[in-house]
Amino acid sequence: MEYKGVGPRFGAIVIDNIVMAIAGVILGVLLMMAGLSPETEEYADTTSLLCLVLAFGYYSFFEGVFGGTIGKLLLGMRVVNAEGRNCGLGRALVRNLLRIIDALPFAYIVGAALVDSSDKRQRLGDRVAKTYVVAR
Repeated sequence: MEYKGVGPRFGAIVIDNIVMAIAGVILGVLLMMAGLSPETEEYADTTSLLCLVLAFGYYSFFEGVFGGTIGKLLLGMRVVNAEGRNCGLGRALVRNLLRIIDALPFAYIVGAALVDSSDKRQRLGDRVAKTYVVAR
């Protein structure tokens, strides 16, 4: 298996963030159509919570079912288990629960260092879930 490092993963994250931004805008518009005003704290809290759930669901579902997010698939990568098969929803959920740590300030630097220091290019979530990001 050809393990993918920081560079290709960063490209996938950029694409996935664009996808998530579009979904976030649509979500915000739907909340306004439901009567929530963007100037309220309730709107900000609701939007933040829904975007967090949407992002977790997006990464977990696409990686577990299709083997990768839109960004990973477009850039020729997939998430697999130790046998090189689709990681499945269970491993994808574990892998992405630990993405919360990556979202902490400066944690992406630590995550990149973990990927670069690992012979199989695994971040913390990959190590715990026993998953690998590889070339398709």
